Amino acid sequence: MHKQSMLSRRQFLKSSAFGATAFALAACVQPGAAPEAASVAPGVAAGEIEFGYYNWGPASLQYFKDMAAAFEESHPGTTIQLTLPPDAEYTTKLQILLATGDGPDIITTTSLTPKLLEQGRLLDLTDLVKADPVMMDEKMFIQAGWDIYRFGTGSIYGVYSGADTHLLYYNKDLFDQAGVEYPTLEWNWDNFLDAAKKLTIVEGDRTTQWGTSLSILVASWGMSNLVWEEGGDIVDERPFYSKLTLDNEPVIKVLKFIQDMVHVHKVAPAPSQANALGDAASFESGKVAMVIDGGWSIQARKEITAFEWDIAMLPQGTAGFWGTFWPGTPMQISADSKNPDLAWEYVRWFAASDEGQALVAKQLIQVPARLDIALSDAFLQQPGLPPNVAAWAESLKQAKPGDTIHVNQQEMMDKIWQPNWDRYIENKISAEEFAATVETEGNAILAG
Repeated sequence: MHKQSMLSRRQFLKSSAFGATAFALAACVQPGAAPEAASVAPGVAAGEIEFGYYNWGPASLQYFKDMAAAFEESHPGTTIQLTLPPDAEYTTKLQILLATGDGPDIITTTSLTPKLLEQGRLLDLTDLVKADPVMMDEKMFIQAGWDIYRFGTGSIYGVYSGADTHLLYYNKDLFDQAGVEYPTLEWNWDNFLDAAKKLTIVEGDRTTQWGTSLSILVASWGMSNLVWEEGGDIVDERPFYSKLTLDNEPVIKVLKFIQDMVHVHKVAPAPSQANALGDAASFESGKVAMVIDGGWSIQARKEITAFEWDIAMLPQGTAGFWGTFWPGTPMQISADSKNPDLAWEYVRWFAASDEGQALVAKQLIQVPARLDIALSDAFLQQPGLPPNVAAWAESLKQAKPGDTIHVNQQEMMDKIWQPNWDRYIENKISAEEFAATVETEGNAILAG
């Protein structure tokens, strides 16, 4: 549901940009400027609040309307007023509203978040979250996202209603035709590569079927998931970081793996080849056996009828399995709210109540934050889902935040990462050269 985050990732797939989400400018947040902790308490609240979010189309408008209507029905005497401008207009609209001192009670994360935090205009939800019987229970609620909503402080300023992650999609028909066994929980990346070789078909000088495609592995936020599984990371800490950490064995190992899939093993097309092939290089074409992609693609792939497909958790690295956490519907409460009791009641209902999470589950846009609901038949047995859809939820039990946040991130990406990545992925420089160059020159930009 955090479509701002999802759209950023999809935009980055086109430009291989570094990181994802609307948190991009939040790196200037520093501890020490926080407002007092919220004094509101869970319970039955009444009155009216304004929910200010962005919309990405008719489906999202209806989603938020349905959620508000359900809350109002189960909480007599409450009204949720919706302010849902288009995604591209949300930050500007929010800025105007906040400038008047009469903005929405509930908002989401944007480039305004650092300034709002510095001004003490976000409610500190730490005590409320920690006192909640569901939110801090690792058996009940996905825990991987809380660090994101600390915004570099020791407190919690946001709540999420669900999450998304990376998955292995595979074409069962192609596996069957090649006599290759389906992916299992025991698969590692050697198993993945071995299957990709068996599933690649070359006729003459032309590849007519690819074992895999690079997909999100061309993006730093995609390939970093593999680095975690080798015991490293591409930055020194998440989500707020101070430097790149690329010139080391785990990162270089993953870089070589990606580069070799294209230029040594020839099981995946290079980006230039994929662009030339167009739709023929997509998983949907039925000519690509496996692809690493986000759970956000499940919804669209429900429409595939030409072949049977399924999903699996990512193969393991030498350090085991790690998933990626992308937040769903992040919500913060304005410190200027005239009804913080009701604002918290709605945020909590959306993110952790039986009713709210059941409605989130029906949307199939994200994994509900409530693990008992995410792993229930009500979520997993919905029409059109792949047989192993439970992997979507299971992948989030051990996950790290996918977001990387630094005030100079985009400048570093444009000037250093992207030009060198283009040369690396086309085999014009080695993995070692890419890692050393980007770490040295990228960190110089990050340091200012």
